[in-house]
Amino acid sequence: MLRHVVGVRLNYEEGDSRIADFFKAAREMLASIPQVKSYNHFRVQNPEACGYTYGFILEFDSPDGLVEYFTDPSHLKFTDDYWNGAVKDFIDINLIPMD
Repeated sequence: MLRHVVGVRLNYEEGDSRIADFFKAAREMLASIPQVKSYNHFRVQNPEACGYTYGFILEFDSPDGLVEYFTDPSHLKFTDDYWNGAVKDFIDINLIPMD
């Protein structure tokens, strides 16, 4: 199992309708990719502590699933159509279970 955790800051001010459009597209496009076993997005409760205002958590069966996800046409389209224009800054962390 691999958990892909992403924190983001968007280029939009709070209340901008493009925020809802961004996350609606993310759910529709990313959650439908076969390698994605679980998809959720969140508002960060303490952005002052971490510097990010929103987050994603996606789960995959294996690290190979994440590699396949990054090259999936839906992920590439989301990146081109939404991510590149909306995201000001991000961090991603890939977590695997400890023995």
